[in-house]
Amino acid sequence: MKFDEIINSFHSENSKNSYRDLNFFLEKLIEHYFIKNKIEYFKLDSTGMPFDYIIENSIDADLPTSTLIELKIAPSATTIRRVLERFPLTRKSFIPEPKSLIIITTLHTNDISKIFKNNEFDFPYKIYGKDFIDQLIADDLLYSQDLLSNLYNIKFEEIFSNKNNNQNWKDERTKRIEQLKIKYKDGNFSLLLGAGVSCDAQLPSWEQLISSLLIKYFSETQNADNKFSKNSINTISKNFKDNYFNSALLSARYLKKSFIKNDEPSDKFKNIIHEILYKTNKVNRDSKLIEVIGRLCIPTRLRAHIDSIITYNFDDLIEQKLKKLNLHHHVIPNELETYSIKELPVYHVHGFIPENPNNYDDYVGNEIVFSEDGYHKMYSDSYHWSNLVQLTHLREKSCLMIGLSMDDPNLRRLLDIVSNPSVDSKHYAILQRVKEASLINDTSTKEEINLARNFLLSHHQLQEAIFKDLGVNIIWYEEYSEIPEILEMLLH
Repeated sequence: MKFDEIINSFHSENSKNSYRDLNFFLEKLIEHYFIKNKIEYFKLDSTGMPFDYIIENSIDADLPTSTLIELKIAPSATTIRRVLERFPLTRKSFIPEPKSLIIITTLHTNDISKIFKNNEFDFPYKIYGKDFIDQLIADDLLYSQDLLSNLYNIKFEEIFSNKNNNQNWKDERTKRIEQLKIKYKDGNFSLLLGAGVSCDAQLPSWEQLISSLLIKYFSETQNADNKFSKNSINTISKNFKDNYFNSALLSARYLKKSFIKNDEPSDKFKNIIHEILYKTNKVNRDSKLIEVIGRLCIPTRLRAHIDSIITYNFDDLIEQKLKKLNLHHHVIPNELETYSIKELPVYHVHGFIPENPNNYDDYVGNEIVFSEDGYHKMYSDSYHWSNLVQLTHLREKSCLMIGLSMDDPNLRRLLDIVSNPSVDSKHYAILQRVKEASLINDTSTKEEINLARNFLLSHHQLQEAIFKDLGVNIIWYEEYSEIPEILEMLLH
């Protein structure tokens, strides 16, 4: 069995999955070789670490130890050269410093010798090709065959094994924030904002908006002579949302049609949403989250760090903050709108319902994506302007996702389209960890507490693995108050 045969054995429908699977196969094969030959190794799977392994006793007698190892599936000469170029700087972060480098690639040995005829670098290194991998397979053919047959089970079991459970997630978060800070300072950076941002200003969540519409419809149709107060509608809709509401999009599908009769203006439904957004609760004009998002958009003397904002919210609270900070910006609610180079574009990809439309001189009506059929329409139209905007930003920029649950299948689909498994993840999502207290209570046994704790470790590791495949690094938080604090770190 040769490595080329293994490559052909993977499904060709999804080249990205094939790349990830091949990389995992190669990792397990190399680790088996280390163990079998009693080579002490450490896997460098920490955030921000550009190499894969460090070994203490070398696999090549010509190389001094310790040795850094990098695996590269289907690399180009440029990719290999970059690995060689970053070695001198990267090794300074180790104590003691590694003395040599090995790059294991899927290139043929002849190709390697043609590309790197001269030793251009002043440190010991070796580049191994496909012949080396074939030799590893031949040395333990039974293991290689078993690994190939059970690859997906092994991959899933490893995620759930809690083998990194001694790793403090807060330490990893600190490292990711430092990486994020570099991306932000470099520019070419976009913010993707979800409902959690508006909720911080006391606007209703998506589910609460739908449940408020449901109860408002009930109050108007079933009790027309005795309308319920806004306060009562707000209280009951919140309780209903918290305890029983599981089908927001499905309910929205019928709500929009129910509120609008044939002889009524098409803006009536948006006016109803406007009322619920801005008049149900008193808007918190001092939201710490919106405040720090606004300050992130302030350009420095050198450059503007935020190139654009994509928001999935209807409201204009971000625009109100940008105006208060005297930041030039332009709302883009449809494919016809354009902006100047001096303006920060704010894309409302699901529609725009400002608190005061008169504040927008060129404001025109726009389509809002509200119900299940609206999402299906957008999902099925590859050239829908909102899909093109998101794809462009996800492909060309680093994006920070704030207030998004990441449950939107269309966003995950777009992330999957642009993800490149051969490079490090460049996007970041701030997500809430599931609390242990949500699975146990005062009467829980020690066994139940231990089970809950270990399950949540595995659950969070699985989430990180899933989003890593989509090119997204997770920055975890436990309390909502931590989000503004995380964003503040980017400014200092």
